[in-house]
Amino acid sequence: PLIDNGDGSAILPSGDDLVTVPVERLLLQVTCFWAVVIVGVTFTLHAHAAAAAVGVIVNVNLIFFYAAPLQTMKHVISSQNS
Repeated sequence: PLIDNGDGSAILPSGDDLVTVPVERLLLQVTCFWAVVIVGVTFTLHAHAAAAAVGVIVNVNLIFFYAAPLQTMKHVISSQNS
């Protein structure tokens, strides 16, 4: 349980484990992935090849961003419930 500080923030009492939700874990995984990509590209490829590699990865990333709303639309249409 969280302890309210009275200023809109909250803290965990000492001894409690920090609890994460799936979205936070996914965000951490994506952030780690991009950190590895940036470090790997910076130290292993020349400028032109690095730009091309990052460009391909960004395009794949955008496919997922554009597909997410489409998946939601498919669910709404199939369930006929918004």
